[in-house]
Amino acid sequence: MDERKLRVVKFFAIIYILFGLSIIYLLHFNTGIEISGKPSGKGLEITVKNSSLHLIRDLNVSIIDQSNSESSILSLAELSPAAEKKVVIPGIHSANGIITIKANAMYHLEVLKQIKIEGAQDQNEEVSAVLEGPNKTFVNTQTRFKITICAAKLENQSVKITPDLESAFFTAAQEPKTIEVKAGQCGVEEFAFSPSNKGKTTIAFNIQIGSLNKRLEKEIEIID
Repeated sequence: MDERKLRVVKFFAIIYILFGLSIIYLLHFNTGIEISGKPSGKGLEITVKNSSLHLIRDLNVSIIDQSNSESSILSLAELSPAAEKKVVIPGIHSANGIITIKANAMYHLEVLKQIKIEGAQDQNEEVSAVLEGPNKTFVNTQTRFKITICAAKLENQSVKITPDLESAFFTAAQEPKTIEVKAGQCGVEEFAFSPSNKGKTTIAFNIQIGSLNKRLEKEIEIID
C-alpha cells in the first residue's frame, strides 16, 4: 500500500472513531431531562423539564409499579430547551408510599425518579378487614364467624362491628361489638349465630373506624 492510500485509510479511520465516540456519548452520556412531582388534589402532578440547551426529541415518560410493569403517562415528539410539560395522574397509590417515574429520549440518558406519595393514599387502603366462616351450616346450630382487622398506619382506634342479618333466617337480636386495634397491628373478634330457617342468605358486618366505614359479606347455605 503506497503512502497516499495509507494516509487516506488513516484519515477515514479517525473519522469513524470520532463518529463512533460521538454516538456512544449521545446514547450514554447526554443529559438534560429532569423529573419532579407533587400532590395535586387526589392525584400526583408530574413535571418533565428540558434543562439542556438543545431540543429533546421522542420523549417518553412512564410509571413503574412494584411488579416492574410500565405504564406510559406522557409522550412528546419534542421538548424545547428550558421548556417543561406537566401531567396529572389521578387516584395514584402505592403500598409503600413511593412510585418510580422513568423518562427516556433518543440520545439521552434514561432518568429514574422516585417520588413519595404518602398521604395521597385512600384511607380505606390503610385498614384491612377479613371475614372467615363456613359456607354451610344447619338450622338451630351455633355457627361462628371470625373478623380480623389490621391497621397499617392509623393511630390506635376503637372499631365498632355491627352484624347485619336477614330476620327471615335469624330471629335473635345481634348486638354490635367494639374492639381496640393498635397501629400496625391486628384485632380479632368472633360472632356466633344460630339460624332458625333453611335457605341461602348473606352474613354481613358493618365496620366503623372513626369516619371510615367498611362492609364485609359472606353468602352461606343453611341446611335443615
